[in-house]
Amino acid sequence: MPGADSADSSAGGAASYDEGMRGTLFVIVGILLSWVLGAVVVRLGLDWADTFPYSEASEWRYLGVAVAALLIAVGGSVATLLIALRRRRRVAATES
Repeated sequence: MPGADSADSSAGGAASYDEGMRGTLFVIVGILLSWVLGAVVVRLGLDWADTFPYSEASEWRYLGVAVAALLIAVGGSVATLLIALRRRRRVAATES
């Protein structure tokens, strides 16, 4: 019955591989969406900032838009990685 044992272990390996691929895909999509959302914030924020007449305060508005966009992009990326890590730990705990 060695053939039956190897079939079982390969099936488990395939399920583990599929779970890993889904986790990797989740991370890639999550990070990409975070940076796209950051780019949208830049576009909308600069449009908003340009509705005011130019003054010294305009530079602070531009800086605020840039900081907000970076916070969204980096924060979303970190949140995605933390969620993926938590999901991986949960799956590993249920398998053992």
